Amino acid sequence: MSDESIVAAARRTRHERLRAKAEAGEHLTEPELRELERLEGAVPEGCFATQKELAAAVGIHPKTVRNWADAGMPRRPDGLYSVRDVVAWRDARKNATRRRAAPTAAEKAETRRKIAAAELAELELAARRGELISRQEVEAGRVERLRLFRSALAAMVRSVSPLLEHRDTLSIRNLLSIEIERILRAFAGQSEHDEEGAA
Repeated sequence: MSDESIVAAARRTRHERLRAKAEAGEHLTEPELRELERLEGAVPEGCFATQKELAAAVGIHPKTVRNWADAGMPRRPDGLYSVRDVVAWRDARKNATRRRAAPTAAEKAETRRKIAAAELAELELAARRGELISRQEVEAGRVERLRLFRSALAAMVRSVSPLLEHRDTLSIRNLLSIEIERILRAFAGQSEHDEEGAA
């Protein structure tokens, strides 16, 4: 006996038992009732009447099937769910999602344009709020600070020169170091007291 004839004989036997049980007035469970309908041709092989049955057949959670139904999962004209059609639909959706995941060059360019427009809008808003300093103001401040630093160094040369006469190299180096530190602290906006407090 071939495998096909064994399966067919088992189906026939199962069908006869379920039919005899139903005809005898015995209660059929819901799975037995669905199996009887399928065996009698009411529900074709590979098709299911409910989302719950389909979920069990495909091996997924019933909520996933409900979500698929909301997303347009196919149904046959007789209202049944075909596993083959549903699996093909699911695979097509997966492939479409994969294709959609890689943006085109035009989509990338559009994303860059939107980001640039948003950054420009943020800069314009910050400028209106007075939160930005213009390049000219920054440059003018830098030039002024350099001018003040240069003036401080020139003043140091004038004030320290007389003190350096007849001194040894080590004391000249120490005196210059002290004066340069004073100028740098002043340039950085620190007083001598700030420096002592930090130490």
